[in-house]
Amino acid sequence: MNASDNSHSKKNGQLLIVDDDEDTCRLLELFFQAAGYTVITANSGREALTFLESSTQDAVILDIMMPEIDGLMTFTEIRRRCDVPILFLTAYESKDIAVQALRLGGNDFMRKPFYPGELLARVERMIKNYAHSRSSPEIQESNPAERMGTPEVSIVIPAYNEENGLPLVLRAVFGVLDDTYEVIVVDDGSSDQTAVVATKFPCRLVRHPVNRGKGAALRTGLMNARGKKVIFLDADNTYPVSAIPTLAHYLDNDKLVRGIRMFNQLNMPLINRVGNILFDTVIKFINLVEGGDMLSGMYGGQRNVLQALHLEAEGFDIEAEICVKAKAKGFHFASVPISYSQRVGEKKLNAFHDGFRILYRIMQLAVSYSPLITFIYPGLALIVIGLIGLFMEQIQQLHSTNMPLAMNSLFLIGAVETLGAQLLVFGTAVYEAGMAYGLRGQANKRIDKISQLLSTRPSMLTGVAMAATGVFGLLWESIGWLLGIGTFEKTGFMIFLSYLLLIGIQIVSAGIFLSALKGLNRIILEPENEVKAVQTSSLAEMGD
Repeated sequence: MNASDNSHSKKNGQLLIVDDDEDTCRLLELFFQAAGYTVITANSGREALTFLESSTQDAVILDIMMPEIDGLMTFTEIRRRCDVPILFLTAYESKDIAVQALRLGGNDFMRKPFYPGELLARVERMIKNYAHSRSSPEIQESNPAERMGTPEVSIVIPAYNEENGLPLVLRAVFGVLDDTYEVIVVDDGSSDQTAVVATKFPCRLVRHPVNRGKGAALRTGLMNARGKKVIFLDADNTYPVSAIPTLAHYLDNDKLVRGIRMFNQLNMPLINRVGNILFDTVIKFINLVEGGDMLSGMYGGQRNVLQALHLEAEGFDIEAEICVKAKAKGFHFASVPISYSQRVGEKKLNAFHDGFRILYRIMQLAVSYSPLITFIYPGLALIVIGLIGLFMEQIQQLHSTNMPLAMNSLFLIGAVETLGAQLLVFGTAVYEAGMAYGLRGQANKRIDKISQLLSTRPSMLTGVAMAATGVFGLLWESIGWLLGIGTFEKTGFMIFLSYLLLIGIQIVSAGIFLSALKGLNRIILEPENEVKAVQTSSLAEMGD
């Protein structure tokens, strides 16, 4: 990393340039120094993150194509740690990468090669717009003294047009909590007096310029929380504030805790009650999540645990995401029975629009986090169905010589077996990739056995033998039929041979694919250990 000041020119701000190409870094450094900036350069995402831990920047110019940690991952980590305007500068030609970068929250995007004057203008505009947005601080503190010391618990209250319910909630909160708590109200782009209400209480106010959704508000609150424990509470006065100390107490030992709405459920609209039962059932069945009332808006967790979930949801699907990811990571929810009150103010959740969004999120998460249910079990079921079909076809061939029926059955069995094998392999691959990239916190013994079985040398040799037998048998029967010494059209043995060939190919391809993926996993998961081993060996040699 290189830091340099241009003391003889006007200081316009401090700029961090992140690019793995040293020539590009040097060129940009000289150019922005001449424009009056203090410039700091980093040649990797990891280097940039290390630097940002001990300093603040006015803006960041970030490359995308970098080794180890690419620009998009670096951007995500930067935004988790600090709020700074970021311009992506890359030679990546795909239009999709620009869309992805901007959707993540990037302030601007430019491609290489670039015109220096345009880059300077964009950086100046980006810093100016950011400073303007901060002139009306997104974080306002009604009681600055509250920040003295580190609170034990952070209460995060997302609020969107909740000027009626929020004062009731805050009065109750500050009536039962002591100095070990901090209260963070996230005003999610409200058009009413929500922010004004929050400033009348000794809480921290974090504001979104526009409405982004409940999930985004919760993530913002989590990012600004300073307590070791974080508890989420809705601003509509539906949840009992008196239960907060109990939830916080559970977090002394449990990673996560949830308030289960067991009392006064008739205060909840019927369609919401039905929806909660439906979503609970779907989450339990598809994602194998235990517990009840999974969409409750009163829950919490240890801050480091919540941060480890890497939450992404923007809307009301945030609770479903937390449930599924917590299960995958091996985190258990403790349960606390609570009552439910009729909401104060206008209802924000649309039963159909938001309900569909929640269901879509559940299914989307199931693909990545529950391969056993979504892929592996269906794949095994199709394979069994194919075997049954093959058995029945063989029995039928003993009593009939109807060749068209045999061929139709062959195609159907082949399609079923192929789909089943593909689902089995794909589900296993999703699991292995999830383990490598930290999506799962604990291994699944069932999937491990399947993966190990498919990737072993005996399994692949068996597949080769089956495929070779199928090919040899089909050639033998075909040649015999061509020479007039066989009865091609009457033999049901052709079905069995075709089946052997198909399954053999599937076994071999699955073994090769999973072996390669396991090798990649070892590269991803164990590089630090390998580096340490090399360093230790080198030190030992130096000592000798």
